[in-house]
Amino acid sequence: MRWLINNWAFKILSLILSLVLWLYVSGELEQGLGRRTEEITFYDIPIGILSWHGEEFKVKIEPDKAKVIIEGDRGKIDGIVKEDIVLFVDLGNLQEESYYELPIQFKLPQGLSEYINVSKIIPHTVIATIEKKGF
Repeated sequence: MRWLINNWAFKILSLILSLVLWLYVSGELEQGLGRRTEEITFYDIPIGILSWHGEEFKVKIEPDKAKVIIEGDRGKIDGIVKEDIVLFVDLGNLQEESYYELPIQFKLPQGLSEYINVSKIIPHTVIATIEKKGF
């Protein structure tokens, strides 16, 4: 029982310091692990065409605009504007005079892809029509 009473001032000080340290660490861990994310929706983003070299053919994609939902760190996502998001379809190895259902691809500003994620593109595909131009 004597060990409990000895050095009581140091024991109370240790208890207070451990409590303050515990509160500090638990607050820091919560802030670091529970990342503060935000979601933003952009409407009517134009869909571009990539890798098409047929001059005598015209390409039509429907729809030609999409809605994009991005999520990411609150501090990084606030600076993103509609023009920063690039949507496109790749027509690289397609045959002429055909219809295709193609996925919409995206490109984000360089350096932000680790903080920002495209969670949804609506619609996620387009219909590409390749027709011969009328002369």
